[in-house]
Amino acid sequence: MKQLTTLLLSLFACSASAQDFLFSQFYAVPMSLNAAATGHIEEGNQRLTAAYRGQWDDSNASEGAYQGALAAYEYRHCQKHNFWALGGLVQAEGTRFGRYEQAQLRLSGAFHYRLSRHGLFAAAGIGGGALQHGAGLNGLRYDRQFVGGAYDRDAPSGEHFPNDNRIVPDLNAGAEVYHAEQGWGGGLAFSHLNQPQFSLLGQKNFLGIGLAAHGTYTVWLKKSQRSALVLRGLFARQSVSGRNSRQWQGMVGGFWRMAETSFGVFAPGCMLRVAGREPSVIGNRKQAAVIESMVPTLQWGDKQARLGLSYDVNVQRLAVPSAGRLELALTWTFGEVGRCVVCSGF
Repeated sequence: MKQLTTLLLSLFACSASAQDFLFSQFYAVPMSLNAAATGHIEEGNQRLTAAYRGQWDDSNASEGAYQGALAAYEYRHCQKHNFWALGGLVQAEGTRFGRYEQAQLRLSGAFHYRLSRHGLFAAAGIGGGALQHGAGLNGLRYDRQFVGGAYDRDAPSGEHFPNDNRIVPDLNAGAEVYHAEQGWGGGLAFSHLNQPQFSLLGQKNFLGIGLAAHGTYTVWLKKSQRSALVLRGLFARQSVSGRNSRQWQGMVGGFWRMAETSFGVFAPGCMLRVAGREPSVIGNRKQAAVIESMVPTLQWGDKQARLGLSYDVNVQRLAVPSAGRLELALTWTFGEVGRCVVCSGF
């Protein structure tokens, strides 16, 4: 099969293989990961976020290369101690060939409760919206259409897709605890709580309930100059309900937040992306997890505007050559400062 038949069958015929899109700079788009992080803004009461994740490889060998983008807006209503927040995001991703696509439109709300006057908060949030997935099936080629080594587009494919596009409701929720002044925190989020149907084949396949756990810890080097070592980690399990999937992804790494200057703050760092799957025997040992990529990252900006640039450098030998994945993230916070708590970041 020339193009994405295998991908489509793995995505739509079995929900166990469907994998949610995960940004390497997950901390730059916190609301997309955890509804409780809605309104977790460093300064001000509003934030705009844009992110792009693509692949710098135009060769035909990478015809299934995935690309995705996100845009989000958040608003928090600051009170004397506690605050509530609302947000919305639109996210889309897909392939260049075969035109597989997936998109979501989501609204979320969170309430942040101050546990102590020194900046300890607990938050809970819930979100919901529409999840869309589809494919341009007319661009696919099948084995049965190759007759005598030649491709005949009029030959029957033997495949039948009742739908080429589907929109279903999707729900998520989460909670987090964080210290706004000391710069540490962690959270737990659940996605696909209603287990939406995910198939173009007319089968009753459903997404399992996903789990994500994230954490941040700041080691202050010179707190007066806001210089610090920031450690971040993420574990995302595709499904924890039933037997749908054992797939998981993890990211761990650190950043050196350099002393603030008139040009803003520079924070170079590096993350490791780790993936898990069904255990398999490689050589003489059983392997269930691999390091997929190293992700050097640079963040630059201030509390109002920030630019993030990262690149996934593949460390696995792949059957299809890949040049890695570029990612850009831009955040802009603005609005009333007043009674709003100043956070150290997600």
